[in-house]
Amino acid sequence: MADYSIHLTDTAAANAGLEQKVREEISQLLEYGLAAPLDLIFHSFDYEGAEFICYPRDGKMEVDTCYREDAGVKVGAGQFKGMSISLPRGDSGDDPLDH
Repeated sequence: MADYSIHLTDTAAANAGLEQKVREEISQLLEYGLAAPLDLIFHSFDYEGAEFICYPRDGKMEVDTCYREDAGVKVGAGQFKGMSISLPRGDSGDDPLDH
C-alpha cells in the first residue's frame, strides 16, 4: 500500500473514524489505477452524513469538510444532460482549487 500521511483540518478533525475512511477511499482509487495518492487533484466523499474533500498539500493528504459551489456549467449531452456541475470547496478557507 502507498505510504502517505493524512492531515485533518480543524473542521474535519471532530469526526471519529475519518482517517480510516480516507485511507479506504484512497485505497479504492489506487485499485482503479491511480499512480499515487499525492497525484490526486482532489477527491470528495460522504461520511457520516457530511461531505469531505481530500487533496495533496505539503506532501500530505489534507482532509477538510466541504460544501458544493455551482460551477456555472451545464452538461450538454448524455444521461446527465442539463444538470449543473458543482465543485466541492473546502470549509477551512484555503481551498486548493483556488491555486
